[in-house]
Amino acid sequence: FFFSSRRRHTRFRNVTGVQTCALPIYAYPALIVAPASVKRGWAREFAKWAPGRRVAILTGSAAQRRKIVESGEWDVLVTNYDQLRHHSRLSGYGSVSLVRCVSCGGADEKITESKCQAHAKDLNGIHFGTVIADEAHRIKDPKAQQTRALKALASGARYRYALTGTPIGNRPDDLWSLLNFIARSEEHTSELQSR
Repeated sequence: FFFSSRRRHTRFRNVTGVQTCALPIYAYPALIVAPASVKRGWAREFAKWAPGRRVAILTGSAAQRRKIVESGEWDVLVTNYDQLRHHSRLSGYGSVSLVRCVSCGGADEKITESKCQAHAKDLNGIHFGTVIADEAHRIKDPKAQQTRALKALASGARYRYALTGTPIGNRPDDLWSLLNFIARSEEHTSELQSR
């Protein structure tokens, strides 16, 4: 199942990962967040269907991953959900407060920049044209750090895609988080949450 958003237009339809490789030129750089087991699969699909695109897989130690990001020698960056919160600040969510370092307005001197949830990290300096969440059911908890990191990175993206084959449970909140990812400013997401 596929959810996508481009500015104020939200679409729901079936799609394969291959179809997302055919993005327009202004949709780059692109960020793909997927389970670790399929990161290489995304790189293979881009090599097959969009061979002119440079794909980097975010892997290795923290220093190696930072070097990959800073190199800028990629059009598409593929990472997994577990690494995401280490490379992005978190977006706020309701009454959940962010852990802040002193330079970001926190009072605890023990909180370093690397532990600060409000401090911009290496991926926050990149304006992604497209953000794709593969297996998007993993962002159903709006309070989870991986969900809030993804939303922080996708906030300025022109295109946001949520791909999932897993049905949503019995709670409307699970669907709300996915809709809020693809259409953050649209009113229907808050209407669904209030029901």
